[in-house]
Amino acid sequence: GRLSYRMIVSYDGTAYCGWQLQPSAPTVQRFLEGALCTVLREERAVLGVRAAGRTDAGVHARGQVVQFSCDKELDVTKMPYKLNSVLPHDIRVLRMSRTAPDFSVTCSALGKCYRYSITNGETHDPLRHRYALHVRRHLDLAAMRSAAALLTGTHDFSQFSNIGEEGGSPDVQRRRRQRNPVKTLRRVDVVEGNGFLYKMVRHISGVLVAVGEGKLQTKAVGRMLE
Repeated sequence: GRLSYRMIVSYDGTAYCGWQLQPSAPTVQRFLEGALCTVLREERAVLGVRAAGRTDAGVHARGQVVQFSCDKELDVTKMPYKLNSVLPHDIRVLRMSRTAPDFSVTCSALGKCYRYSITNGETHDPLRHRYALHVRRHLDLAAMRSAAALLTGTHDFSQFSNIGEEGGSPDVQRRRRQRNPVKTLRRVDVVEGNGFLYKMVRHISGVLVAVGEGKLQTKAVGRMLE
């Protein structure tokens, strides 16, 4: 039978249209599948490459978990080197391991963790322009922390999502809107939870910045969860 493998992948998402495979668009999945096909000499379709979660265009990853299967016994210590030798410089396989037969990269995930970095000051650090949002206006961190505290726990986060902008046919969009919008956030300094809606982390970050700038009151954040 086919053997299942798990990879921990890191990438700079600046040059990519997100993780997921798209027609005629550079995505992380496209290049990673291409590297696997080259090294393993297998067809893309039979590898069954899938990730624990999708990242949007321009989003980076430190520890994206990716699963694939093949009918070969692989040397998991050498495979990262072989894949990295044919991958673009901004995508790297950090390590690889065999998985149990019943492992599922999506169903076995216990949670996901996102970091949205913000620099606050008159001048933006040019060395961080790819990795942090620059806000010139002074941010009230105490107000932002108070608002963030309201977000932790289990809530309906539908007000923090752009589900209708996901694309696809009207039927696909309707099915996506019917997904459970109730999620549990365990931390907000680094956004950690049991699942995320479309663009949810970006919306949370934008709302907290608005609170920090004084454009939105803390109590308004609580009302968005009602």
